[in-house]
Amino acid sequence: GADDEPVTESEERKQIMRIVTLKKDAVEAGEMHGDLGEICRSVHRSAVERSLAFRTIGVILVLSNLENITRSRTLKAHTSSYELLHATARYLLDETVAGKMSVRRLGVRISDLQDSSGQNTLADFMK
Repeated sequence: GADDEPVTESEERKQIMRIVTLKKDAVEAGEMHGDLGEICRSVHRSAVERSLAFRTIGVILVLSNLENITRSRTLKAHTSSYELLHATARYLLDETVAGKMSVRRLGVRISDLQDSSGQNTLADFMK
């Protein structure tokens, strides 16, 4: 059957992602840790500016042969913690890169977003 309802665009953002081209191809995870920190800061800043918390953190690798590899982890609860974002992304990167691939581009994605405005943080309970 035909659906006569007008198509509307969802204003909710589904994910926030940043991907960068590395200055030179990397073979070891350690070569990418600096770039990973910068990417995580950028993604985190975007989430905080929009008052969003996230639950799923992903790492995207584009190899020199243009093959894509993605890994993600879903947390037990939503968070807006940079430290948790960075630690999880670093864990995923370290577990994925084992010195047998040449990485050209590196990215971080957060998803399962929800509004965090007005949400208490652990620091609020420590006062």
